[in-house]
Amino acid sequence: MSTNHREDRLYPYDVAKAENLLDEAAWVMGDDGIRAKDGEKLVLDFVNWPPGESVVLAAQGILKPLGIEIIAQIFDQPTRVQMGHNGEGNIFMNTVVDTDPGGVGLFYHSKNMGTFNWPRFANEQIDAALDQQQVATDPTKRAQLLEDFQVRVMENALIYPAYLFARLHAVAAAVQGFRVSPLGTYPYFYEMWLA
Repeated sequence: MSTNHREDRLYPYDVAKAENLLDEAAWVMGDDGIRAKDGEKLVLDFVNWPPGESVVLAAQGILKPLGIEIIAQIFDQPTRVQMGHNGEGNIFMNTVVDTDPGGVGLFYHSKNMGTFNWPRFANEQIDAALDQQQVATDPTKRAQLLEDFQVRVMENALIYPAYLFARLHAVAAAVQGFRVSPLGTYPYFYEMWLA
């Protein structure tokens, strides 16, 4: 990944710094390789569904050397979603793909607390950016509001971007009017035609 990406600057891969931060927060490494504080082990439940189990395994491999134990909690999708709504777990994978970037409000607007706001985090600036981008008619202004929103989400460590979903589209030369959604996810078939 290029060092030009903002997530590289906000979330640099720095094992020594992570260990120091855990030490400073009084999470002491135990003989079993798991950190503990005030008698409580640093164990997190990662709630996911079967197609995302590899992400849980990756998290276990990344965090175990730091003394953080990840317990895999694999459920069917309806159960997993309800657990997220109920706050039953520590880590959840966001697998929603939307045709509009404003769809992220589902996960971060305080009005969605108790439903898809799984971080259970309320922030007036995040809410304001999400509200304003919904009604912004200038694409540049909207993009700036969404960028401000993303920075605030990452500054508050509400998400860890583990991978970037990319979709490639190929069409024959005879296909005209090919266009995809703003996130590059879905093609607009209604607007396509054959030459």
